[in-house]
This record gives sequence, structure tokens and C-alpha cells, in this order.
Amino acid sequence: MLGARGEDAGAQWLSAHGLVLLARNIRRGRDEADLVFKDPATNLLIIVEVKTRTQARAWPEARVDGAKSAALLRLAHTAWTETPQCSGVRIDVLAVNLPKRGDPAFHWFRDAIPVPLAWCHSRGR
Repeated sequence: MLGARGEDAGAQWLSAHGLVLLARNIRRGRDEADLVFKDPATNLLIIVEVKTRTQARAWPEARVDGAKSAALLRLAHTAWTETPQCSGVRIDVLAVNLPKRGDPAFHWFRDAIPVPLAWCHSRGR
């Protein structure tokens, strides 16, 4: 339930920052990503992993480990190949702190998981 609340808050927050939400909770095989956006300014497909906690001093982004990073890379590659209108793909992590009192806090890690440079060249970039 906390994760869903964090994803809802994150989707709204990223949309308010100019991204266009394309999908939520996508799965490709055993790999899963929380949110998928398109950045109209750069034409990038953006895969977003949302990590949520309720404590202000928590570091939710630290929960994206090597296995999760590898899964997000696999999923990002598949999603990008299925979306030929996008010029590239980026993987971000959004840390969301949802305190019991007060407003949520967001920390947006753009390019949190670097994609292989070879992907960019596969579409003539």
C-alpha cells in the first residue's frame, strides 16, 4: 500500500515537472518498472523506479541494488525497442518520503542507471 501511494505521488510530481505518463507497473517477463514517462522536450522514454519510505531520514533509493538495476536495464531495452518513436531511453530513480505529517519529499535521480552507449547508436544517434 505504501508503494502504491508513493507511485501515485511520484507520478503526479513528475507530471508536474513536464513528463508525460505513458504507463504504470509494466512487466516484461520477470522484470517490472513502476512508471514509464516520455519527456516531450528530449523525446526520451524514461523508466522510473519509485522507492518510498515514511521516515524523513530514510534513504529509499539505496534499495535499488545490482539485481534491480539489471532488471531495469533489461526492461528498459525491451520497452525502448517497443517504442520506436522515442529517440532514446533513460532510467531514473525517484525517492519518495511520505511522512505521517507534512508534505511528501522527492529526490529525483536522473540517469540513475546508465544505459549502454551502444543503444544510442542503434537508432542512428
